[in-house]
Amino acid sequence: MENHILSREERENLATFTHKGSVNAYKKEGLTESETTIVAKYFTDKSGPLLDIGCGAGRTTAPLKTTGFDVYGIDLSGAMIREARSSYPALPFMVMNACCLGFRSGTFSNVLFSFNGIDCIFPYEKRLACLREIHRVLKPGGVLAYSSHNALWIPRNRIGWGIIKENLLEGKLFSHYRKERDPYGILFLYYGIPFIETRTLRSLGYIFTGIEGRSHSGIRGVLFNECSPYFIAKKHE
Repeated sequence: MENHILSREERENLATFTHKGSVNAYKKEGLTESETTIVAKYFTDKSGPLLDIGCGAGRTTAPLKTTGFDVYGIDLSGAMIREARSSYPALPFMVMNACCLGFRSGTFSNVLFSFNGIDCIFPYEKRLACLREIHRVLKPGGVLAYSSHNALWIPRNRIGWGIIKENLLEGKLFSHYRKERDPYGILFLYYGIPFIETRTLRSLGYIFTGIEGRSHSGIRGVLFNECSPYFIAKKHE
């Protein structure tokens, strides 16, 4: 499979995130509380640049720069990147596919892939290819942090249960990917199991470092309680 060629599902996802309404919805700035904790706890090496994958309209990129990182923002959506460049003209933003990173090996000290962006990659083999590509551009000892949907999460609201019901009716509840209706289109999103995700990271050459949610941390803590925990992994020295 050629990783730069988008699948039908990826094209659907891209169309949703390219919609003007979606771009406007992402015109905000600021790290979440859990992201702030992760950056302070794990992104301790600022000797090399930080890659902000799936940066959207610059929500995470701008505060990362303010925090003192030499940051580069990339996103597959040209509309999102245009908005980011308009809002933050001094920052480097690029349209780029996360499965085919246009950077030299060992470039980055840290990589952030927020808001479950990695789960928009379809099929699963390409998602693995993305993790390998991130591993390539990390320098030895470099840190990756990314959020991902948790298939074992027990919803606490009607929206969550509605998504489960729809996917159950379509026979997708127990597959890797679920179909969701966004206000601006359709999304095909990956849902994984946390302890399998950590096993996968190790098989790809990472050192699994931690898992952080909004209110819980550690595999047991997030297993049923966190919808989109962050996985933190490190490249071997």
